[in-house]
Amino acid sequence: MAVLPRFCGRCGAQVAPGAPFCGRCGAPVAAQALVAQPVYSYPMARPATYPTTGRYKLSQVAIAGGLLIILASVTIALTALGVSHFIGGTHATCTVNCAPKFVTPLAEGASYH
Repeated sequence: MAVLPRFCGRCGAQVAPGAPFCGRCGAPVAAQALVAQPVYSYPMARPATYPTTGRYKLSQVAIAGGLLIILASVTIALTALGVSHFIGGTHATCTVNCAPKFVTPLAEGASYH
């Protein structure tokens, strides 16, 4: 087994193996405990099995057809909305900064006293 080099904690100089003090600054060097590297062994995982029941098997043509139907419906709805605004106009009730409305006043007898 190879001896690992040790270094002083104060000055960083390399310390000789088995020396209790640093040769450069004289600081005490703690003995290093040799720890064996753990050896890990994991069991092999079982191959996964996925259930095949309950899955829908749609062809790509059916999915594309469904998407085209949705796209056609949205196109028809937007076209109908545009045509209705073109034909019916865009008259909306005024809510902000409206011009004064001309109202015929009531006769004096029909007003509240």
